[in-house]
Amino acid sequence: MDLSGLREKFEWAESHPYKARRIAEAGTAFALRVGTTKGFKELYREHIIDPLGNFIQANRKPRAVYANKRVMQIIRNSPQGEKFGAVARCSGWMSEDTCRFNKNAAAPVEGIGAVSEEDR
Repeated sequence: MDLSGLREKFEWAESHPYKARRIAEAGTAFALRVGTTKGFKELYREHIIDPLGNFIQANRKPRAVYANKRVMQIIRNSPQGEKFGAVARCSGWMSEDTCRFNKNAAAPVEGIGAVSEEDR
């Protein structure tokens, strides 16, 4: 970020022109691809939607150690002293504020651009 290694990188690129060109061409192709609606959707699906879907599916499974309850049932019914709780509630709809964060949750939510329940 501070460009302190710029000279070294320049010298590497000058001494490895074929590799440097391949890197530059790959970067250009990537930028051109994700610069389109279709390419951005593919990237978003690969890195956001699919992993989040996998997480949701994994947390729908009942947990034997908690009397076969699902994750949200465990959280909703947990005693006050438990070490976990809901940090945010998200609607999933794009047309409204999607998530409300609980400022009293154990996990820090500072710096996350969202509307807290107290701010509503």
